[in-house]
Amino acid sequence: MRLAALLLAAVLLCASPSLAARDFAYPAAGVYGRIQLLRGLERQLLAAAEQPARAAFYLRKRQEARVRIDELMREAHAAAGSAGQHRQLDTLAVLVRLADARFAEVLAAGAGARKPVASL
Repeated sequence: MRLAALLLAAVLLCASPSLAARDFAYPAAGVYGRIQLLRGLERQLLAAAEQPARAAFYLRKRQEARVRIDELMREAHAAAGSAGQHRQLDTLAVLVRLADARFAEVLAAGAGARKPVASL
């Protein structure tokens, strides 16, 4: 995961050779890394559905990672140097919100079958 984020940062730096590009590339790569972390935590949470303490732990970690994504998105928006970068970040934000909504649906469906762990 960390290697993929560093590779993304390198690609973004090569695409935008200015020194300010670094200020955009690092938060953008961090967003990518945190999204990968979210996916892993979601898998762990679903695998631990029968163990409420473990499931609550993974849900809390997922929520912390989600907050960090929002922080990194704000940093990347502040450092974005072009309208294209802003559009890409806006599109990514929409996709992350869509993924959150879908994950909430999965949790709600699971809650119907057994006692809910917690809510998003």
